[in-house]
Amino acid sequence: MSTIQKTYFKTGEFAKICGVNKKTLFYYDDIGLFQPSITDEKGYRYYSYHQIKVFYTIASLKELNMPLKEIKAYLDIRTPELIVNLSKQKIIEVDREIEQLNYIKQILEEYINLTNQGMQADIDRIILEEQEEEAIICSGLFTEDSSNDYWKWLWAFYNFEANMSSQGTSFAGIMQAKEKILSGNYNDSSYFFVKITNKQDRPNTRIKPKGLYAVGYHRGGYGSMGEAYERMLAFLERNHLQMGSFAYEEYLIGEDTARSKEDYVTKITMEVEM
Repeated sequence: MSTIQKTYFKTGEFAKICGVNKKTLFYYDDIGLFQPSITDEKGYRYYSYHQIKVFYTIASLKELNMPLKEIKAYLDIRTPELIVNLSKQKIIEVDREIEQLNYIKQILEEYINLTNQGMQADIDRIILEEQEEEAIICSGLFTEDSSNDYWKWLWAFYNFEANMSSQGTSFAGIMQAKEKILSGNYNDSSYFFVKITNKQDRPNTRIKPKGLYAVGYHRGGYGSMGEAYERMLAFLERNHLQMGSFAYEEYLIGEDTARSKEDYVTKITMEVEM
């Protein structure tokens, strides 16, 4: 066995150590990105153990979506100072990606939570429960003209939800004022809102107060929401209670999770006064 064979790795051996296909090493050699330490007269490639860390650096930068051309440029002029600066830059990019992935995770978890609530909801039952206060962010007050213009309302709703789409906020819901519900304007929303996990200082932050709430559900399209409100108001009257300042609509199952309007489920949480 030659000295080369004793002290260097063949292509297949080096590929196995680095957890990569041999074709990748051939390709990197062809483009001048990562070449073997020795190529003998028969064309056999041999790699040194000193190259393992260099290959791992290439693999790490590639995993960070750095183009091969840029990786080659870095390797051609690499210095300790350059790797420090490059690492700092990549940390910023990684932090940004982590933030985005955490946001996506939050959305998926909320989908699971709301959809499970919707599937398990007892549509015919209304309950009274004590609830703790919650921090929410509200939109501006909707006027009669804007709330009656469906397309303007829809644009405003999704625009509000998109603007609120940051870590710690929920999907948007609707706050219905007592005056509108009691006058039968069940689909004439007053505010949009999102829940937040902390009470940090943000514009339009307010508190959904601690207290007694009636909780009910509506199955069906949004245009028939009045059926649920009428049932809830009748429930309060039978129990010698009155509606408080607001009711809060949360859309558990909607057009993004069900094909038919008949399968939509909305949770209504209504403030209660003795």
